[in-house]
Amino acid sequence: MPIIDTMFSLHKKRLPRILLLLSMIALPLLTLTQAENRHLIPEENRQELSDFYRYLRTRYGKAPEERRSETPQPSVPSIEKPRAGITEQKQEAEPRAKEPTPETSPSDLKRRSAEKPAEKRPDELKQNYSDRKPAERKQVLKKNTSEKPREDRTSQEKPEDEIELVAMSDTVELPEPRNNRSFAKAAPSFYRGLYINNALVRGKGFANFLKTADNHGINVLVIDIQPHMPPAEALKLAEDMGFYLVARVVVFDAGLKTYPAPKGHIERIVNRAEEGAKAGFAEIQLDYIRFADNLRVKGLTVQKRYDYISSVLSQFERRLRPYKVRIGADIFGRIAFNRDDIIGQKLELFDRHMDVIYPMLYPSHFYGDPIRRRKPYHTIFDGTLGSRKRVRNARIVPYIQAFGMRVGESGLSVENYIRAQLDAAQDSGGAGYVAWNARNDYSVFFRAIRSGRFMPAVKTKR
Repeated sequence: MPIIDTMFSLHKKRLPRILLLLSMIALPLLTLTQAENRHLIPEENRQELSDFYRYLRTRYGKAPEERRSETPQPSVPSIEKPRAGITEQKQEAEPRAKEPTPETSPSDLKRRSAEKPAEKRPDELKQNYSDRKPAERKQVLKKNTSEKPREDRTSQEKPEDEIELVAMSDTVELPEPRNNRSFAKAAPSFYRGLYINNALVRGKGFANFLKTADNHGINVLVIDIQPHMPPAEALKLAEDMGFYLVARVVVFDAGLKTYPAPKGHIERIVNRAEEGAKAGFAEIQLDYIRFADNLRVKGLTVQKRYDYISSVLSQFERRLRPYKVRIGADIFGRIAFNRDDIIGQKLELFDRHMDVIYPMLYPSHFYGDPIRRRKPYHTIFDGTLGSRKRVRNARIVPYIQAFGMRVGESGLSVENYIRAQLDAAQDSGGAGYVAWNARNDYSVFFRAIRSGRFMPAVKTKR
């Protein structure tokens, strides 16, 4: 029996070590399993989710650069309640007051502390949307870390697939404002727009549709001019009724899949955009002006992608500016929340060339971020306000979702989902909105307009 007691006591001493070794082996395997369970993602969404998945994964832990930094970062009030699994940044510690010295008397310290402005407590910073001005709301974003470098990258080369998030601040380098552009037609101060496909504008019911849109306060129509140019009679009718007409031109359908673009392709698209300017459109809107999400070309860095997209935008400018039309461009919704992206879109880059930028902020399309999908108001508000802070030349007009995709995740009806987005477009200080429904079925959208405001009105200080 003494032998058994001795063995049992040794076993008790070694047990913590055994458990520690098991945990060291099991924890990384568990983390890897949770991070890489892509087999659960529907097959049709895996490609679209590729970049958003990396974006979401990095939000649940500090990046290596942040872990190496020993300087605490100041806290910025978030625009929404803390999300589960995300730790809040600690506020920078206030330096302690110096002890009295022969050169510093207690009375001097008291006077200096009285002169120092009082800082707000954390609980005072966490306010609801309805308690703050739109200009006071800020977005807290963390820097994204790139994945393991591929073998064809050099140590000096920036990873091609790196997506770096940027905090919404005024420290971003911006181009100088351009005041030398003149336009033939005035634009509304606030866009209330609808997307019109090529079939509707050429159909018999277009006249009745215009009457319905006019009765609901719509003042902007974004009309496809591909594959067919709309009839001159339809455009004249819409313009006579007071609608501001925007020609939508698809540049690289589903994104540029080769580099460079096929010979003659850009020239054909520029020619079509020029035809739109000649037809009397006040603005040309470029869509799919980007690289495909899954394009991987050795040596094609993110900066080279920017340079190429910039050169394409310059070609449109050279041909369209003489017609005194505005030039706009659509960008992915995620571009409003990050700094660099492999598709070659960047707010600061487009701001150099465009007069209007349209972030496609459809909440349902944030595949890797369920919070964005469940909170349509916050998604439109965050993306619009964040975009405004990063541009100087272009106006920001978000595309909003006028269809029912993934609306059920929010617990809202489609009508209220749309109403929340309309409220955000107004509250964020943008230049309006354009509602998108590919089939041009705007019956629920019109009902949402008639229902009025959905979110609580924003309170402002008097």
